[in-house]
Amino acid sequence: LEGKELAAVLSAKLTKRFHAGAESRGFELQINLEASRQTTVIFGPSGAGKSLLLDLFAGFQRPDSGRVLLDDQLLLDMGTGVF
Repeated sequence: LEGKELAAVLSAKLTKRFHAGAESRGFELQINLEASRQTTVIFGPSGAGKSLLLDLFAGFQRPDSGRVLLDDQLLLDMGTGVF
C-alpha cells in the first residue's frame, strides 16, 4: 500500500508458567509482541519457548494471563475468559 503506513496486525502479551516438579525445573514465558504485515521470525536456543509460543497462538495451550488482538479484533483475553 503506497503512501500508507501499515498498522500492526498482531498484538500479543502473554504469560505461561510451568512450576518446578520432581524431574523438571520451572519455566516462565513472557511475550510482548507487535507484528506487522511482514514476515516475522521467531528464533532462539532450544528450550527458549518458541514452540510453546506457537502452541499458545494456535490455542493448543492456554496462557496463564494475557491477550491477543488481530487487526484490533480480540481473539484471546484471559482476564475476561475469551479463548
